[in-house]
This record gives sequence, structure tokens and C-alpha cells, in this order.
Amino acid sequence: MGVQPDTNSLDKIYAEDGQWVRMCNMISWSMGAFLIPLSITCIGLSQQYPKRKVFLAGASVLLFALWVYVDHLYGRTAADARKVLINIEQTWAVPEQMALYKLHGENPFRRRYGLLHVQIVALILLVILWVGLLLRSAG
Repeated sequence: MGVQPDTNSLDKIYAEDGQWVRMCNMISWSMGAFLIPLSITCIGLSQQYPKRKVFLAGASVLLFALWVYVDHLYGRTAADARKVLINIEQTWAVPEQMALYKLHGENPFRRRYGLLHVQIVALILLVILWVGLLLRSAG
């Protein structure tokens, strides 16, 4: 199987993996805080500049989809780090009520009503909104 790391090594791994999870969350939410308003701004600009509506529709959907993609990408790597953190908590026999990562699970944002599903629904609604706006201006 391999040699079990000593407690000092586990301390370092636990700290680094915890930092990685926090960094992934920060990247995702920071990008969302920037890209979602930009995407919504494109909707308003399309009303002010109807001749640029097709470009703004593409930009709006692309900006939102970029956030969904990056969030998914970093979410997957954070899930790997969470698995390691959960294993360390089990190795250390951390009491259940204090094992933070075990309490959250491997990937709390990918649950049935998690962030990924909300993002996909929001992206679909955004596309439907743009189709409606583009059809209204064409008609």
C-alpha cells in the first residue's frame, strides 16, 4: 500500500488542501461577481443599442457560460482536495461534529439543488430571454 505520512506531513497537506478549496471558491465567486453583472449589462445595452443586439446577446451568453465553465473546472479540483481533507479527518479520528469537510461532503456545490444546477438553469433562462429579445426585434 505505501508508507503512511507522519502527522507533520498531514498537517501541511491539510493546510494546503484547505487553502486550495478556499482559493477555488474565491476564484469562482469573484468571477461570478464580475461576469454576471457584465452579462446583465449586455441586456440593458441591447435595449439602448438595438443594432448591436446580436453581438450583445453572444457576449452576454458567453460571459455567463465562461463563469459556469470556470466554476465547474475549479469545483472539480476543489472536490479532489475535499476528498483528501476528508481522508485526513478520518485518519486523525476527528470527532464527527468537528470534521468540517466530512460534514460538508466531497462537493457540496454539485448536489441536486447545488450551484451547478442553478447555474445551468440560469444559463438556459438567459438564452431563452435572448431568443425572445432577438425575435421581438426581428418581428
